[in-house]
Amino acid sequence: MSETTSKDWAHFIEAGAPGVLSVPANSSYQNLDELVAALKAKPKSLKAGASIVGCVWHTKLLALGRAADVRFQFLPFAGSNPSQLAALTGKADVVLTSISEQAELIESGKLRPLAMIEMDAYEFPAGKTIPAAGATYSKIADVPVSQFLGLALPVDTPSVILEKVTAAFDRVMSSPG
Repeated sequence: MSETTSKDWAHFIEAGAPGVLSVPANSSYQNLDELVAALKAKPKSLKAGASIVGCVWHTKLLALGRAADVRFQFLPFAGSNPSQLAALTGKADVVLTSISEQAELIESGKLRPLAMIEMDAYEFPAGKTIPAAGATYSKIADVPVSQFLGLALPVDTPSVILEKVTAAFDRVMSSPG
């Protein structure tokens, strides 16, 4: 849908986080295997909230569906916060956003993480390990998308500007806190 590619941009990536699939605390699903079994028994029976079509979390949801051979009823929301609120209010059965976006909801017990939609498990600061869906459903690796947060400037930006932005970005990224 665009004539440009990543080669047309100078990227300044500052952060990103892995994706986690969670359910509301009152959900009957205790792990990903139970959720997948329910979807295999009754396809599209569970509503999954994530950001808009084509975003990183929607793409990871599709990757999980393809890898586990299941289909969710996808509910697109304008961002992670609305999709998480949908899970908290019962409008969605599951939610897929970043671990950093869900951290407080997980820590408070409002959301229960079932799996990282990644190839690696995640050590939650409270000492809990969230298992990797990729350990069971290795085809998740076939869709290698990740969340990256930052900015980009066209590569044909005058070099003096790119140099100044690069220097400022490097200074900020190397500063403590």
